Amino acid sequence: MFQISLENFFKTKTYLLYHLRLQPSEVEKLPFYEYEYIVQNLIDILKEKQEAEENQHKSHSDVSASSLMRDAGKSMPKMPSMGSYSPTNFPGIPSSLKL
Repeated sequence: MFQISLENFFKTKTYLLYHLRLQPSEVEKLPFYEYEYIVQNLIDILKEKQEAEENQHKSHSDVSASSLMRDAGKSMPKMPSMGSYSPTNFPGIPSSLKL
């Protein structure tokens, strides 16, 4: 007869209950080797999903950041042109005014 680690058994069982949302009675009906296969397959699926999301997020954030900055510049209001003014261009105070 073979021996299994009880710690590994309960960890695997908890993983199935949590991630697959199985009832404890359903998990109890499974032989231990099915636990291990199911958990290993679930881990592989979750890793692939995480890598795909990271790649999608990375490519999406690179494209969207540059396009957002470009679009933000287009949508900002333009400042009116004031021309160039210098103190010599301003009209003087009329001499008829008394201060």
